[in-house]
Amino acid sequence: MKVFPQTDRIVAQKDEPFGIALEVQGAGGYEWHVQTSDEIVSYIGSDFEPPTGQVGGAGKQVLKFKPQRDGATVLHLLCKRSWDQQPAQTLTVHVIVKSGKSAGSRG
Repeated sequence: MKVFPQTDRIVAQKDEPFGIALEVQGAGGYEWHVQTSDEIVSYIGSDFEPPTGQVGGAGKQVLKFKPQRDGATVLHLLCKRSWDQQPAQTLTVHVIVKSGKSAGSRG
């Protein structure tokens, strides 16, 4: 699976899962949540990579998605603790899904 760093634009290949690696303060209870996904790109889960070195440092959360069909969509991602009403951070990612080998680049 191709994993992209934090970005606002992704070009993905249909039926090829991809991930977005985002920094997160897991020790503080923060976690990234997917507010939107649709018939073009579906959310399939996430993995957490703990911080290396410094205790209490930021880790990485990799949000995983599967492109279902060609088209364009927007993912709205929120970083928050489960008990907070408002997110500490938001991220909007524009995703273009294409069939064929030309996908996989950042635009």
